[in-house]
Amino acid sequence: MSNFASNRRVIVDAPIQFSEEVRQCGTCHPSKWHSEKHDPSNLCKNMKIFYGCHGLLPQLQWMHVNCESDCSTAAIDGAARNGHLGVVQWLHQNRREGCTVAAMDDAAKNGRLQIVQWLHANRQEGCTLKAMNGAASNNHLKVFQWLRQNRNEGCTLAAMDGAATNGHLAMVQWMHSNRRDECSAQAMDGAANNGHRNVVLWLHENRHEGCTTAAMDGAAGNGHLEVVKWLHQVRSEGCTTAAMDNAVINGHVNVVKWLHENRSEGCTTTAMDNAAGRGRLDAVKWLHQNRKEGCTPAATINAASKGFLEVVKYLQENFHHGLKREGGSQAIKVENPAVSVGSDSVQDLPQVPEDIFIRRLISALRVNSELEVKDAAELRARIRTEVTASIQAELSSKIRAEEEAMVIAECVEAKLRDKIRVEIQADIKAKMRSEIRAELLAKVQHLLPSSGKFREC
Repeated sequence: MSNFASNRRVIVDAPIQFSEEVRQCGTCHPSKWHSEKHDPSNLCKNMKIFYGCHGLLPQLQWMHVNCESDCSTAAIDGAARNGHLGVVQWLHQNRREGCTVAAMDDAAKNGRLQIVQWLHANRQEGCTLKAMNGAASNNHLKVFQWLRQNRNEGCTLAAMDGAATNGHLAMVQWMHSNRRDECSAQAMDGAANNGHRNVVLWLHENRHEGCTTAAMDGAAGNGHLEVVKWLHQVRSEGCTTAAMDNAVINGHVNVVKWLHENRSEGCTTTAMDNAAGRGRLDAVKWLHQNRKEGCTPAATINAASKGFLEVVKYLQENFHHGLKREGGSQAIKVENPAVSVGSDSVQDLPQVPEDIFIRRLISALRVNSELEVKDAAELRARIRTEVTASIQAELSSKIRAEEEAMVIAECVEAKLRDKIRVEIQADIKAKMRSEIRAELLAKVQHLLPSSGKFREC
């Protein structure tokens, strides 16, 4: 998908998101589930809305007769949006919930002229600017003309901008000729983004709003080379580094080469970073061989987290972002990991073969690929931390065993000390008892008459 999809002004249905239970119940007649699942405050209400939105009038009528649950304005709104005039009329005649301005707005943007006319004649909610904007953006000229003649809400710049962005030249021309509607630079920007060269040419010849650098940036990012060439030759806005960055990311090699040969903006490290993350080894190689921007540690992290082994190997061979080769080309290790990790125990990590190192890196980064990284320093710290952790994991079993043995020895020693302490305390208590007893006996004998000396048995 293009990175410039967000620039489009396509106005589409925005249906209610029904729960799985509602969708399942919607596959059969309500008489088959209602007795078991009757729930006036939730399921039944949503089922009435579901039946209305999907034009299932018999089911809706059954629920109306057999279930006292409320409905909502979403029923008529959804029925109008999806073109179910019969349901709209029945709900209007038999229910009191009514609708909102979304009914006419959505009916207009989806080209439901008959429903727009009926709502205008029979309801009072009306519509908003979205009605004409949506009709224009989606090329519903008859709806747009009717709204212009019968409603007074009007439209905004988004009407012609949207029509141009979506390539509806006839709609743009009619609005220009019959209403003298205005547009903005977004009209040509959007048309260029989506490759509508005929619209771009017409706007250039007949309008004065022009475009911005977003026009060539978007056209390049979406692979529309002819539009890029035309903008370069005829317009003066030019582009930014985003043009080549996104052309690389989206795999438009012909656009990348043309920009490289004909424009001076170049690209940024984002190009190779994101190309690596999408596994585009050919793009990474081309950038390395033809451009000087290079990449950041994010390139290796992006490729490794997605499992692109060949890309990681190529980056490791040509870029050394915090990774240092030791002992020739067959072994590499983390460069001073203690600086980033803050651990004295990782300074003498063993050297490992490159393939094993890369697989460890991929495994570690796949687990932590959702982490957000703010800058290059954080990226370097992260890659060192992850690789260090994977290497240390292989040595941890022996360390754990030694630690467990030490803990056991300490426990035994502690128990022995406790036992000795108890025995000493017992001896002291026995000795004290004996001394106290002897002292008491001596006092008793002193108090007794000599003839009645107490004799200890």
